[in-house]
Amino acid sequence: MRHFIIPARGGSKTVQDKNLRDLGGVPLIGWSIARAQEAAGHEGIVVVDSDDRKILDIAEGLGAKPYLRPSYLGDDHATMKDVVKEYFSRNEEIQEIVLLFPTCPFRTSDSIRRAISLYQLRQASSLMSVSPCNRRPYGGVLIVDGKIQFAETAEAFYRKQDTPALYFANGSIFIINRDEIGRLNTQMFNAETVPFVMDGLEEIDIDTELDLTICQALVTAGAVSAPLFGPLVRQ
Repeated sequence: MRHFIIPARGGSKTVQDKNLRDLGGVPLIGWSIARAQEAAGHEGIVVVDSDDRKILDIAEGLGAKPYLRPSYLGDDHATMKDVVKEYFSRNEEIQEIVLLFPTCPFRTSDSIRRAISLYQLRQASSLMSVSPCNRRPYGGVLIVDGKIQFAETAEAFYRKQDTPALYFANGSIFIINRDEIGRLNTQMFNAETVPFVMDGLEEIDIDTELDLTICQALVTAGAVSAPLFGPLVRQ
């Protein structure tokens, strides 16, 4: 049975108690729990992996299975690769996991299902969601001694039509096979990783208070509907 893992560390320097902040009347983590439950159906288990018991209690109230990670994986030095490796080590029967960051609340269950289908179709050992990079990083400039300079490698891409199509990891969906985790880099991909392209609201990743405010405004405006948990929701 496939496990859908939602990693939710207790500490956050940029947004206090980020994973439990309200978004449309639901804790932020609840959005990913709901979409994972929809995608998993009866063929998967939704797990919240955290070092914070408050987060785990709320996750359990929302129908997810709580998993208390070791305390050494709760600091700023722990990587997500470390977290996934530890989960695999304590769940030897699991061959692959779907990893869903809770800071991407607008990812849909349909996208999760389509990512799984692509992963299976390509017979991949790892998949990572990416989004088009629309800000032309190759056209970026440096500030040196208070003046603007082109980086030597960027100057060749001054014109938009000369700029290669670039993508960035949006943190929304990862699928990882147990046998591949040791070969992934700390950003959770390697040269064999299959990309799943996403765009629009689904790529939003909450990292600052401004990001959260924008998401709250989108929900208030009706651009996105909050998941429904009924009486299970508690904060």
